[in-house]
Amino acid sequence: MARLLIATLGSLGDVHPLMDVGTALAGQGHEVRFAAQAVHEDRCESRGLQFRAIGDNEEYVSAISYRNCKLDEFDDSIAIFDRLNFRHLPQVFDELYAASANAQAIVAPMHVVAAHLVAEKRGIPLISCILSPAMFTQAFKGGGDMAPRWNIALAELRRSRGLEARAIPLASLGTGAATMLGLFPDFMLDGAIHKDIEVIGYPQITDPATDPALRAFCDERTVVFSFGSYMDACDPAHFFEESVAACRELGLKCVYLSRYLEKETAASADVLVRAFVPHDAVFPYAGAIVHHGGAGTLFAACKYTIPMVVVPFLHDQPYNAARMQALIGAPVIPAREYTRAALVTALRHVAANREGMRGNLAQLMTGQRTAADGAARAIVASLA
Repeated sequence: MARLLIATLGSLGDVHPLMDVGTALAGQGHEVRFAAQAVHEDRCESRGLQFRAIGDNEEYVSAISYRNCKLDEFDDSIAIFDRLNFRHLPQVFDELYAASANAQAIVAPMHVVAAHLVAEKRGIPLISCILSPAMFTQAFKGGGDMAPRWNIALAELRRSRGLEARAIPLASLGTGAATMLGLFPDFMLDGAIHKDIEVIGYPQITDPATDPALRAFCDERTVVFSFGSYMDACDPAHFFEESVAACRELGLKCVYLSRYLEKETAASADVLVRAFVPHDAVFPYAGAIVHHGGAGTLFAACKYTIPMVVVPFLHDQPYNAARMQALIGAPVIPAREYTRAALVTALRHVAANREGMRGNLAQLMTGQRTAADGAARAIVASLA
């Protein structure tokens, strides 16, 4: 049996797909360690995965917690990539190096810089997981103004940890993976993609938590709002107020998911607020979903063929939103243009085209593969 280290940095959208892959591998008898920020420890261990904490204990929270700021004050994808990877790069390298003792391979998303370096130092394969085609269509373009500082940091780390020097250290990160797995469904592809990627589908963890009050509340008139970790941290009161106002104008009910609303925000007869609910506990019972276009939320909505409005913010979300608009006619409202008037128009479109959107989603999901099993097979095959 194989001995594997799975490593990731970021939000639940980064952790959940890799947890699913790790669970599938462990279920086949392979030895799996899972390395991520400490905030994710309970989730990983609840699924029987050996956990190793990396980075600052609060790094994930501090990277996204822009409480009550305006959207145009929020960092872009490059700045968040910088914060997650370079603020504690030597520390994360050392922690991953220790966690990878006796591992035969490292499995990590493409954006985890330290995983590339540790695999190189250990002389073991890196299996790179691509969570969205947008990794290629909307790349960081070399880091822009931050590239010189990144190259200096990488060169210093290589020198101090005994790695071979590279003329352009940052460029080498895209060429070192032994295998690249596309953890997304085929229908997310728009044109050509890198020939070396094996597309295996999106892993999903089924977690239908019991919430009787939520289940009783939901019906076809219910709209679920789920804006993800990054967008939810920005001006949460604005998104909540505009969402509730639009629902009330249309006579709809609202389930609003947010960890950042103030405690005094009260639910009412037509509004139910939850800090967190697993997708499987609410999506099957809703009439529509308004979400940010993050991969996990998007594919859960697709799984249950629920009509949607997509409100993209950053990272891969604009690409994902454009695909849903092209494939099922989903209305798209850029996050920085989110108002009750725009949402009313979008929800009216969903109501008028509900059956067509459901039919298109059902057709897209026909024959889609289970990614966890495919990932486990591809990972083990790469070690043969």
